[in-house]
Amino acid sequence: KPASPHLYHFHWLNGPTNHRRGLFNFTLFLTRFPSLALLVLLVALCTTVANGAPCTNILPGLERQARGVDITKLDLIPIDPVQSGGGFMSQVLQHTCDNGATRTIGDVTYAVPDNVRTMNTIPSGSVAASALVLKTSNEVRKSFSVNAGVDVTTAKFGFSSSFSYSKAQTTLLKNERKVSTVSAAFSSRRVDLVPENELVLDQRAQAAINALPARFADDRAAYENFFRQYGTHYIQEAKFGGIMSIYMETESQYFEKTTTEAVSAQASATFGSILTVKGGYSSSTTNIDSKFTSATTNTIR
Repeated sequence: KPASPHLYHFHWLNGPTNHRRGLFNFTLFLTRFPSLALLVLLVALCTTVANGAPCTNILPGLERQARGVDITKLDLIPIDPVQSGGGFMSQVLQHTCDNGATRTIGDVTYAVPDNVRTMNTIPSGSVAASALVLKTSNEVRKSFSVNAGVDVTTAKFGFSSSFSYSKAQTTLLKNERKVSTVSAAFSSRRVDLVPENELVLDQRAQAAINALPARFADDRAAYENFFRQYGTHYIQEAKFGGIMSIYMETESQYFEKTTTEAVSAQASATFGSILTVKGGYSSSTTNIDSKFTSATTNTIR
């Protein structure tokens, strides 16, 4: 179903035990919100506290972009939205509209918040699908980092508390089924926020940051409480659009008589057949194996 993909960039310049001004840069793929996004460690911000004019009629998704993100719980395409909060926490940014800027997209005129540097449309493009077959817990973690575009270091501590990661890991540990994921994304809007030192923070978030000691080692509990409330990052750059993903669990016995490449082709063909019915996608010419269908359960996200 339509959603907004989100891609995130992440890079920690200073470890958490050194100083609270560590900075992250990494890349991820979201649904229903922003797509290309730079996640910056929250406590590194030096910003203005909100006291300006409130915004009306802003681009859908900017409200979600104003919330903090917990990188360990980040679940961009949750298998079960009820079980997963997606890793989005309390509001950390406050969108004010003192500058009075507007942008018309299609037939709708949106207010451009002071926190937004640019808000552009992206020329229409084709929908591209990609398939991953996951046989080990390590491959599950890598798949999260591949979709997100994060490096190996980030993958070591990211995503581990997310519901989707835990479900896939549990499935593989039982050794009865293998996991495949196929997704396709389409972006139509891009939003870039102003540099972090110019951002307008939510008053409560700013007060919480000001109350933190300068070093993580000085009061670990205070930092952990902050992360539980506001997360570890915020989204600095975002592409908005749509995404569809299918999570598949296939009986391990099916893999005994075929190759990983063949399973990947079957997963892609299954995805294509579903998306073709919904329109906007040309599926491959691969015939879907009835044995694959009977051995596989699908969750459409």
